[in-house]
Amino acid sequence: MTYIIGIIVAAVFGYLILTNLQSTDPKDEAAAREILELHRHRTDVSEDEILAVLQKHGRNRAQGEQVARMLLVRFRKVGKFENDRIHAMPQVRRAVAKLPVTVANSAAQ
Repeated sequence: MTYIIGIIVAAVFGYLILTNLQSTDPKDEAAAREILELHRHRTDVSEDEILAVLQKHGRNRAQGEQVARMLLVRFRKVGKFENDRIHAMPQVRRAVAKLPVTVANSAAQ
């Protein structure tokens, strides 16, 4: 009986964690989509271009890291070759590192 309750509790926590990971900010989605579009059409996207997209969507460093995680998964889904991902992700991470830790209220709106 204790095992069944433990399994149910674990399943509920697993579901809540999975749901929380999948619910993302629409601005994160938009930024990831725009960066992915840049990389679909060109292989020489600079970190300054990526930074401009992140700033346009009002992302701070923590949100930029979430966008970077989303991009890693999306690069795989759209069939980017391993070499393209290896080249793109360090640029994304360098752009995220240039973001401020927090975004001022006027810039976030």
